[in-house]
Amino acid sequence: MNIPSGILLDSLHLLFENCAKSLITKLTDSSSFRCSFYLGRHITHFENILGDCLIPHFIQPPRSLKERAFWKARDFQNYVFYFCVPSLYVSLFYKQNVSDEYAFHFLTFVIATKYCYSPLARLTKDKIKCLFSYFHSRLFE
Repeated sequence: MNIPSGILLDSLHLLFENCAKSLITKLTDSSSFRCSFYLGRHITHFENILGDCLIPHFIQPPRSLKERAFWKARDFQNYVFYFCVPSLYVSLFYKQNVSDEYAFHFLTFVIATKYCYSPLARLTKDKIKCLFSYFHSRLFE
């Protein structure tokens, strides 16, 4: 087998169980308690938002954010595709003392990921590359 060209990259686990999980953990984990982007104290608020979201009939309702340690890759995918935008939208108004840049940074990841799964992904690959480049460039600021 020719490595790495002989290995199929699995986007479900690469994007969601790796990237999305890392981002959500960083935003809500107590190790980020002193950071300005920390949202862990507002988990109950986000739980209420998730409870009010209408979900498509073909996906399983999400587990609690408090149980995210037990989430599978599909749970992170559903969160990114269906629940991140309502959560981010409401959080922009809920936590006004923090700059919007963190929400918009995470939203860049969400949009780029949705483009990757779009039927038009081949046509928008330059846009996807640009969004992921922006996301990555702002990741360590």
